Amino acid sequence: MQDKTGRYLCLLHSCILTSCIIFSLVAVGICRNRSERKGMPGWKYGSWAYHGDDGKKFSEVGIRAAYGPTYSTGDVVGCGLEIQTGSVFFTKNGENLGEFQMSNKF
Repeated sequence: MQDKTGRYLCLLHSCILTSCIIFSLVAVGICRNRSERKGMPGWKYGSWAYHGDDGKKFSEVGIRAAYGPTYSTGDVVGCGLEIQTGSVFFTKNGENLGEFQMSNKF
């Protein structure tokens, strides 16, 4: 799909958090096909994520940085890929939280 600026975006998924328990870890992210799928996204090579407990973005080997607000029960969180630049973006309740460059393009 194209956004208003003409960029090609791929909305990968969105989810509604229906229940969270205290001290639960929730993350939305993407990974390469060959990435290890154990643990949280953003903690392993070839994965990038937005974590709900602290609102930080995580890149590959657990490198974290400030990104957005925390999220929990009732929030709608989305993840997308800006195909031309290889950057990822996340949304919370319909608001784009901004793009960040993946260290390795897909």
